[in-house]
Amino acid sequence: MASFEDWRGSFLKNLESAKGKWVREFEDAMDSTAASVFEEFASFLSEHGFQCQRPRSAAGRRAFKLEMSENAYVLLTFFHEGLTDVRMKCEFFTPPGSTSESESRHSLSDLNRGWFSERFQQALDRFVGSFGGARMNNPRDAELLSV
Repeated sequence: MASFEDWRGSFLKNLESAKGKWVREFEDAMDSTAASVFEEFASFLSEHGFQCQRPRSAAGRRAFKLEMSENAYVLLTFFHEGLTDVRMKCEFFTPPGSTSESESRHSLSDLNRGWFSERFQQALDRFVGSFGGARMNNPRDAELLSV
């Protein structure tokens, strides 16, 4: 039988390995799938006067900025939390200095191309809708972007 010290060391090593697996899964989803979807939207939006960029990222966090002008943009930030949770924060900045935000929690297993595409579409619909006169394509969009 292993001593407590030996067991503790082995346990912590295995625990860190398990945590690392989930972090890598998040990072891979962000750096491949989300980035690919973002580039698709960026290509389309740049044709319509948007500046699109990926602000500096950190381990467990990725952000995507879709900017119509200096004071009118959407910032989507994804955070890896716990083992398999992802928190999505949408911040909307519209003239004259109005801001709003929403947060939602999702499972790491949800992160696929369709999921990212839907989140970008909903955020942009809400952003354009905030200027008045525009309507969201789907009434459920506001619900999905809010807490």
